[in-house]
Parts: sequence; structure tokens; C-alpha cells
Amino acid sequence: TTTSPTSTTTPVEGGFKIGERVRVRNRDSEAWRNGTVASVLPLKVMRDGLNTSLSYDHVEHTGESGFQVGERARVRDEEGEAWGYGWVASILPLEVKKDGMDRSVAYSLVEHIGESFQIGERVRARFEDSAPWLNGTVVDLFPLKVSLDRYVDWEGGQVFLQVERSSVQFKVGDRVR
Repeated sequence: TTTSPTSTTTPVEGGFKIGERVRVRNRDSEAWRNGTVASVLPLKVMRDGLNTSLSYDHVEHTGESGFQVGERARVRDEEGEAWGYGWVASILPLEVKKDGMDRSVAYSLVEHIGESFQIGERVRARFEDSAPWLNGTVVDLFPLKVSLDRYVDWEGGQVFLQVERSSVQFKVGDRVR
């Protein structure tokens, strides 16, 4: 069975599908690397962090769901490096535009975080790992922008390096001290 380059659901020999997340390596002594199936005949995978698809001696299904453009993800280039967060900008190659950055990049390590924000949602944000968290409200989604509670002149919102859900949630009309 074959599939067209635009199909992402038709199984082919070996059961691989274009857009499927897999792990690859050429030798048993190599570490497994994650990637995305780019073509099925011949079977080629675009490994995370690369901009070209290659054939590999060992390709295995991971069961991981594929990424979607606009999905939130966490990224880094090597183990031990701090995780960065951003939006998936493209699938082949898998590129993420980190929060606070101007362009998307193909990172070696990309993970789903199952997180999405909504306009009006309460969050906390900071410009860098060592900076204190500041409370605010999501005002734009792509890029993710937060309007901080303390700064009325930032009503258009700012892009931050890190944004996460706040445990404190308010609704219009709530009384606060």
C-alpha cells in the first residue's frame, strides 16, 4: 500500500504514516532519537533538530501523537539544558517558536506539554528563570502575550520567556483585597 505526500492517515508497509512520531537510529550502540515520518516509500524520517529527512536502519513506532501547528511544546537542544516553552510553528521540519523569540527553530528535544491558554485566562509570567513571577492575564495567543496586573501601560501585553497557569483565578465581579 502507498500513500500520497499529503496523507497522514493511510497506513503503508511497516505500518508507518507520514506525520507519525517515531524513534530512529542506525546502530544498536547509538541512542534513540525522536523524529517525524516525512515519506514512506522510501521510509525517511526528519529527526528533531534537523531540516532534512534521512533513511535510518532502525525505525520504531513510539505511540506519541503527532504535533499540530499552534500547539504548546517544551524544547531544548541537549540534556541538562533548561527547558524553553513555545508554539509549534511547522511540522516538517518540526520547528518551535519559543516564547520571547522572533523566529522558529528546529530543536533536538521537543515534547508535548498538553497546555493551551485562552484569552482572559489568569497566568503568572517571568522574563527569565531567575526573575520573580508576575501575575497577569493572557491578551493574545500567537505570540502568547500577557498583560501584567501592576502595569496598566502594558495593556497590549508583553511576550515573556515563561508563562504558566496561575493557581489564583478571578472572575469579573469577584471581590479581592
